[in-house]
Amino acid sequence: MSYLTHRAERAVVAALLADPDPPFHFYGLTSADFASRLHREVFTAITDLATTHPGLDPVERDQIIAARADLPGAGPADLALLREEATDFQATANYAELVRAAAVYRDVAVYAASRASDVVLATTVGELLPASFGAGDLREAGR
Repeated sequence: MSYLTHRAERAVVAALLADPDPPFHFYGLTSADFASRLHREVFTAITDLATTHPGLDPVERDQIIAARADLPGAGPADLALLREEATDFQATANYAELVRAAAVYRDVAVYAASRASDVVLATTVGELLPASFGAGDLREAGR
């Protein structure tokens, strides 16, 4: 994951932690959009808690998220520090767009890699080259 993607994910998660009533519909993100497992787990916990236990105290919410995520960097103190990083809420929508764009690029790369693997596994050199293409042609093409 690129540094920019990591920072964008972190900024979105920080803003969601800092907002007592996070505008999930506005950002249009899903947990699958996050490349970082930590950010994905925290985002999932925040979205679940926002629907099942709206209006939780931030400290109580941090403790529940930390217990659910159970990952290094997701302790209550870590989440409190992350929440303090949220300073520019107006830029959060832009960060969310970066997170979504990075997710699309990852999906395209995974799809392209799977298609390339399918081609390599399903074909042989004889199937790729016309029958009239001989060894001399290969030497000539390699020049």
